[in-house]
Amino acid sequence: MAKNDKAFNLEIIYCGAWGGLPEANYASKVIRTVFPKVDINQHTPGKTSNLVIKYDGKEIYNKVNGDGKFR
Repeated sequence: MAKNDKAFNLEIIYCGAWGGLPEANYASKVIRTVFPKVDINQHTPGKTSNLVIKYDGKEIYNKVNGDGKFR
């Protein structure tokens, strides 16, 4: 599978408690494997028990709303 070279922005919002950062880092690593030029804004609003990935302000992944743990 060819890697995509187009640059774009993603936002990863993760739970700041109970191990949310490793899951966010894993998601970033997987995304960067396929999209090496992606610009990822990774941050936490605090304790949320969630992992959300947004593209162009639109939610494309939500752990709590039924997408499950990022694997």
